[in-house]
Amino acid sequence: MTTKMPNHLAATARRRRPRPVVVVDIIVAILISLVGLIFMLALASFYADEFVVPVFGIATKILAVLSWFAGTAMFILFEVRGRYAFYRPLVGIVAMFAFYNLVPFIASRVAV
Repeated sequence: MTTKMPNHLAATARRRRPRPVVVVDIIVAILISLVGLIFMLALASFYADEFVVPVFGIATKILAVLSWFAGTAMFILFEVRGRYAFYRPLVGIVAMFAFYNLVPFIASRVAV
């Protein structure tokens, strides 16, 4: 048995962010996430159907939806942890467009 007492003060002594900064962080992240949602819906409904092989269209739709959910989930996770999180939905948007360009590249290589 240990006689050392746990130090609960060290965990709670972390510096807090100012409330206006937290509010701006959340508002900016929500706006970026909504823009990402619009991009995701556009990619999933319009652009993914132009592939000759339907598997690549389905893969593009799945990757677009997962990218948006991943960016939004990262925002929620980092906001709950008390860190700046406004740029996390941007990661999902960048991943969405990276997958959208990667899937046609793979489709063009398979078609040859």
